[in-house]
Amino acid sequence: MHRDVALILCNPDVIDLVAYLLARRNMTYVGLDPWAGVSSMQGLVSMHRPACVVMDLIPDYRSSGQYALRLMKLHPEAKFIFTAADPQLALARLPWLKGYATFQKPFDPILLADLITSMSHRRAKAAAARLGADRERQTNLMRTAY
Repeated sequence: MHRDVALILCNPDVIDLVAYLLARRNMTYVGLDPWAGVSSMQGLVSMHRPACVVMDLIPDYRSSGQYALRLMKLHPEAKFIFTAADPQLALARLPWLKGYATFQKPFDPILLADLITSMSHRRAKAAAARLGADRERQTNLMRTAY
């Protein structure tokens, strides 16, 4: 079943708060503690195919960074947002993180929910545009066939 957002966050209270804010924006979500392991994270993202994945990076950042890279390679269509206790240390250990939104803990959950909503809507618009282009192509092919 498709969900708009996967919340892979350490604190269940934070999952609940962000989930509440997303629900108020009519977005669907699923949550998981990253300590559940990489196979659980992969299963969650594979099963629900979220537009956006929010993931805690856990100090020393190397292991959780490897998990994040694996998820991004397996699900290139998803947008990723990260949270970290020390974003500068995370960036020093994970240089690829420079291209991604990274929130420092504690973060403003409203700002996070706003960014998630924006990223998810952009993906939906892009998908609708692709669908429209495919339909236009099909219509043109049908016109030329007759």
